[in-house]
Amino acid sequence: MPVDDFHAPGARLRADNKLVHDFHLVEVNKPADVKAPWDYYNVVETIRAEDAHHPLSQSERPLLKTPQN
Repeated sequence: MPVDDFHAPGARLRADNKLVHDFHLVEVNKPADVKAPWDYYNVVETIRAEDAHHPLSQSERPLLKTPQN
C-alpha cells in the first residue's frame, strides 16, 4: 500500500506491516554555519529503501511464512 506523507514521501506499507522508505544521512551544522531559521543540517546521502530494509522474502513475520509465499 502506498503511503505518501511529509516524513516518508514515496513510502509503502508491505505485507509484513513494515513501512519501507528512504533514509537520509545528515550532518548537523555548527552554530556558526546556520544562515537561516531551520538551517540545522545538510543531507549527506540518501539511502534507498531497497538498500535500507531486508527484502520481504527475508521477513521473520510468522503470518508470511505460508506455503504460497
